[in-house]
Formats: sequence, C-alpha cells, structure tokens
Amino acid sequence: MREKEAKEIDLNAEFERLIKEAQTSTSHETLTFIAEQLLNLLMLKQRGLFLKQQM
Repeated sequence: MREKEAKEIDLNAEFERLIKEAQTSTSHETLTFIAEQLLNLLMLKQRGLFLKQQM
C-alpha cells in the first residue's frame, strides 16, 4: 500500500511543479508541453482512482 501512496505523492509533486513552471513561462512551446504533461498526470490520477474503485 505504501508504494501506491508514494506514487500518488509523486504525481501530486509533479503536478505542483508543472503548475509553478507554467506560472513563470511565456514560451508557447513550453506552455503547450506543460499543458500536455498536466493532462497526462490527470489521466494517470483518474486511472488510479478507477482502479481503486474496482477493488
């Protein structure tokens, strides 16, 4: 169970890091990349929640 919790914490930390980076960036390419990464993280979190419900 600790491994799953650690993964959730890592996802949250990555999410926060990307948000901070987006707040300071002005490059269109960088912001597009950050948006894609945030979407990927959200999908991972949603998948994790779905898998928890299936247990």
